[in-house]
Amino acid sequence: GVADSLVDGSWQTQRDSKTYNVGLTSSQVAGMRLVGEGTVRRIEHSDSPDQTTRLGRLNLSGQWDKTESDWSLGYRLDNSRTRVLDRQIVFVGEGQGDYNENGDYLGPGLGDHNLVQAATDSMLATTSVITDLHWRQGFGFLGKKKVYGAWSALTLASVEGRSTTDDVGGLLALDPAVIFDPENTVLGDFNFSEELTFLQHIATVDLRGKFDYRETMDRQFADHPEDRLQRGYQVNTTINLGRRSSLKGKWLRKTENRYSTESATSSRRSFESQMNEYELGYGYRPSADLRLNLAMGYITRMDRVSGVGQDEYALHPNARHKFKGQWTIQADARFSEVKSDEPAGSLRPWFFPIPGRNVESSFRLGWEPSTYLDVGLSYFARKQGDRGWQHDLRLESTARF
Repeated sequence: GVADSLVDGSWQTQRDSKTYNVGLTSSQVAGMRLVGEGTVRRIEHSDSPDQTTRLGRLNLSGQWDKTESDWSLGYRLDNSRTRVLDRQIVFVGEGQGDYNENGDYLGPGLGDHNLVQAATDSMLATTSVITDLHWRQGFGFLGKKKVYGAWSALTLASVEGRSTTDDVGGLLALDPAVIFDPENTVLGDFNFSEELTFLQHIATVDLRGKFDYRETMDRQFADHPEDRLQRGYQVNTTINLGRRSSLKGKWLRKTENRYSTESATSSRRSFESQMNEYELGYGYRPSADLRLNLAMGYITRMDRVSGVGQDEYALHPNARHKFKGQWTIQADARFSEVKSDEPAGSLRPWFFPIPGRNVESSFRLGWEPSTYLDVGLSYFARKQGDRGWQHDLRLESTARF
């Protein structure tokens, strides 16, 4: 590939590139299949250093019906030059942004500025490695009518390392000391989640549990580094009391730690928060086209950095009705009372709700005359604490071809 530019009245070669691609797909052996792709691209510039990019992808997947196992393991490599990113404050208009002029997050439509990620003039030669695992395991082969056989597990895991290190071998081997090296890491990210579904032999009960964990070392932005750690535990259950009614319960505990170096152009502040949520709901279906739900919740929040603690009581009704085959009405509301304990001089984390009475409500009228056209009129209203009401009216149309 050759690119020319008009410079001083004459055409000159600006960029010359060569790209090589290779691909491989194996036949299925023992229920497994291997797919691989590779790309090497070299770009020669007339007035800047040459660039070489190496891309590779391998995916090994298997489906073993006898053991009820379905899995996929992927591995990707990217060796190239990338621009250093920076956050910039941009004025977007009065009441049209989410931030103020100092980069402090205020909330949707409560500021005049927004933050954008912009590339700087700095270029770094980086090597990026990404691997991911998707594994669904059933245990019905132990006896589908047994408690220990009527459950399944879904495991999701991924590791991403983008680094400027010279120890490429350690990075390719996914060595944690290399992926999370403070001196050379651009981005190190580890994700893991495990979701379990129990009592599948009981048709009237749906019982699920989930654990998720994420650790991130982020050095993508020029103005500050950041480290993040998240843990979550969740249990959901639904019990069908009859053909028309059901009872739902939810328990959630989430801890999130973020250690960030603050700057004049950043609203990213450090916090160590923990949230516990308890919810109980009741659903009733008078007919196939009408659904009514009512949920009550209690939430506690605590941030160790600012010392802010909150208790929230919430009531959440919603309804959905479909009539005349083409029309749908959906109404949703959430009423909550937030009690906040804020020490003098503390700064509440941006994702904590505003103390006082909070109301969120929405109404949507939808019309679907055919499978190719959908028209919807939506209204949304919100009130947070002592602030005034916010209203949003939207008309949307979707056409499918």
